[in-house]
Amino acid sequence: MFRTFTRLLVILTTTLAMLVGSLTPVAAQDAVEAEPEVVAENDLEKLRLRCRGRLAADGTPGVYCRWSVPTSDAAVSVALLRDGGDGWTTIHETEDLEARRHFDTTGEPGVRYRFRVVALDEDGNRVAKSRISRANVPNPQFDFLRLSCVAVDLDSPTASCEWTSSDEATSYELWRIVNRDSRELVGTFGPDELAALDDQLGDDTVLVKYAVLGKNDADELVARSKVRRVRFPVAETVDAA
Repeated sequence: MFRTFTRLLVILTTTLAMLVGSLTPVAAQDAVEAEPEVVAENDLEKLRLRCRGRLAADGTPGVYCRWSVPTSDAAVSVALLRDGGDGWTTIHETEDLEARRHFDTTGEPGVRYRFRVVALDEDGNRVAKSRISRANVPNPQFDFLRLSCVAVDLDSPTASCEWTSSDEATSYELWRIVNRDSRELVGTFGPDELAALDDQLGDDTVLVKYAVLGKNDADELVARSKVRRVRFPVAETVDAA
């Protein structure tokens, strides 16, 4: 009986050693295969990327990204990736390697995203990448008004301004800053008055900055425009003989 037990112990020990020996090469092989991938990723060309939130000309919120051009001979396309917490997705891709900017308007206002740009070869493998750039999509608090102002009389400085409407506004205020003076109100206009002629400028006017504000019945600010500049030529002086 003792011999039977000894023989069984020897068989179990031998079997266990064979199993351990068969598993060890696989683990070693996995470690060897993983190492070249890490090294290859670190050897990729480094691209520069900068992203920041901004409003488009029509008031649409988004993120503007700009990156450096890849120099790798293997690069055939560039892709801009975005992650908002639910994984990376491609939001822009182009085969024009010289095109190095994109305005992303597909994000949610007020959300902070991570961005990365990569260059790909013909097989879709990465040959260049950037570090992560983070940016918030702006969350506009007011309606955006498009304002346009132009000089219509240079001899007697006069400017004409037009702006778009807002469903929230019941009145509009046109403001200006002449040269480097303080801000002053040009006039207040009704909901259907979307233009004004400013002919109350001095002869020494060189630069005028205009902005229009929209307000509701409670006199609360509900819309605004960007500042628009109008330049006039410097008046020439003639010395008396």
